[in-house]
Amino acid sequence: MFKKISIRIKVNLVVASVFLLVLVSITLFSLKQESAFMLRLAEEQVRDLTTWYFDSLNTMMLTGTMDQRAILRKKLLARPHVIEARVVRGKPVSNQFGMGFPDEQAMDELDHKALTGESVVMIDERNGTRVLTVLTPFRATNNTRGVNCLRCHNVSSGDVNGAIRVSYSLAEKDLK
Repeated sequence: MFKKISIRIKVNLVVASVFLLVLVSITLFSLKQESAFMLRLAEEQVRDLTTWYFDSLNTMMLTGTMDQRAILRKKLLARPHVIEARVVRGKPVSNQFGMGFPDEQAMDELDHKALTGESVVMIDERNGTRVLTVLTPFRATNNTRGVNCLRCHNVSSGDVNGAIRVSYSLAEKDLK
């Protein structure tokens, strides 16, 4: 059957096939690049949320309103796509100020890693949805984001006082 088709039609079919192959390749490459960009953007956004949460808690510490910190957590959890937000209280803070709320205790390996000073970024799947989890440890220094932590915390400079953990649903960022 292919022998009965004219040479012009054969050339056009080959050119169209090559064009289609290039078009599909470019589309798949663009899709992969866009997906990687969206993931980097989401990671940056969640990192910003962890530092915002820390800065807000720090302000509460300085103003003597730490007993109301659950309000701050509720506000963060009310943000779209945030499915987990909590403080992971380090041993120096627990020793000085007590254990805090139950959700402020280290609950898994990721929490313990953060309490050693390691930043954690992880993507896992929960109920069929990818979830980005970021843990940002915070060290006590004489200038941690503009505040001298050593004035209130009885720790050595560089000790990890705790971490902030935020998990974010990637459901709307993932291409369907």
